[in-house]
Formats: sequence, structure tokens, C-alpha cells
Amino acid sequence: MNYRSIWPVAAVACLWLGSFSAPLVIGQEDAVDAEIRAVSETAAAAFNSGKADEMAALFLAMGEFIDEEGTVYQGQQEIKELFSTFFERFPGTKMVNEIDSIRLVGPVAIQEGTRTTTTQDGANTARIRYIAVCAKTDAGWRLASLRDFADESIPTAGEMLQPLEWLIGDWINEGA
Repeated sequence: MNYRSIWPVAAVACLWLGSFSAPLVIGQEDAVDAEIRAVSETAAAAFNSGKADEMAALFLAMGEFIDEEGTVYQGQQEIKELFSTFFERFPGTKMVNEIDSIRLVGPVAIQEGTRTTTTQDGANTARIRYIAVCAKTDAGWRLASLRDFADESIPTAGEMLQPLEWLIGDWINEGA
């Protein structure tokens, strides 16, 4: 396993897991948004401390994590093993979470954003976009599903025109 394929698991920490006290009631979106952002910071601190148990506890019992390659890790035990492996291979890795949006959709909250992780020596950096679906339980907000996507930058105009490069030159009409 390389750094890029295993690091996303760690990214969960940056999400918003833990307990919230505000119920999902119309008009309280701002309060829930603030709580999710606060818990996101707490989760990032747990990730940056390398605590696999705390990361797995952020998921529902049968929650899922899907990495950018489409590999599905289901259940807290499997997710804990993934985090443990990551923290063993990349000790001291730090993560920063950038939340783009948080939406309440019925009984769940959907968070979209980008995570950036950097190894302790600074040699490897990974940037991943994610979508997280959280459900409110008696114990608070828990991740039902976390999906990572490779953060591929949008090609420049020049890069999009690269396949037409063969057309450059002098053209002569030799027909009638």
C-alpha cells in the first residue's frame, strides 16, 4: 500500500463526528453547521494524534468508508484496522480539513470539502475531495458514509487543446 491509497482513511478524523446536542429542526441549520465545524476541528486533532480507535468510533456500527479508488471499508472494526495501518506506516501525518458546504437533507447532514494530509517529514502531501453523510443518533452525530474522490485539478485551456496540436502549421488547399 502506498501513501496515496491508504491516507484517505485518516481523513475521516477531519470530519465531524462525535456528539451534537442540537436536534435537526428547521431554522437550526446555522447551529448544526457551527457544531459540525467544531467537531471537525476536534476530529482533526484526534487524527493528528494518531488515534485509530477514536477515528473508528466516529462511524455508525456499520458505517462505510470508500476511498478514491472505490475500495469499501465497512464497519467500525474494518475502519479501525485501516486507520491503525495508516498510522503505523505514516506516523506523525497531519491533516487539515477545508469544509466547502454542509447541508441538512431530511434526517441526515451532508458535508463536502477537501482534506490535505502531509507526512511528518513533509515529503508527501495528498489532497482529496470528500463527501460525508452523517446521521443523528442517540449518541450524537455519526458518519454513515464517507466517500473520497481524487482532487484532480481542472485542465488549463492549453492542456485541453493538446490533442489538436498536430493541426499547427501551414495548410495549403490542393483541391479544385
